[in-house]
Amino acid sequence: MKIAYYQGSSVLAWLLGGWLASRLQWTPTHQSADLLRCAGGQRMEFEAGVDEEGTFAPSYFAGLTLRTRDGALFEIGRLPYAYAAVHLTVDERESERVLPVRYETTTKWVGRELNRLIRATI
Repeated sequence: MKIAYYQGSSVLAWLLGGWLASRLQWTPTHQSADLLRCAGGQRMEFEAGVDEEGTFAPSYFAGLTLRTRDGALFEIGRLPYAYAAVHLTVDERESERVLPVRYETTTKWVGRELNRLIRATI
């Protein structure tokens, strides 16, 4: 798996990566500045990219690529004007779509996610 973010702090990318690893039940075994290795052989790479047009704030999520052991591929990438492009390839079938993305400040996003966690544990 690769998580891309716009140059700046990698903290938000690592938060997303940690959440994904927990949801996928991956057990981390080794960590470096840009790589997380897990017990089942899974790898999570963190990659800083440049926003040449200056559209996105530094450290924001830029995209994610996930390839399964059987070759299926899931990709999502941030687009300007609050959209994301999603691409899925399974065997010889492909699907692409563009989705609107809600713009939120980091504070609002974290608050919304925490509220969702609270509801899930009650």
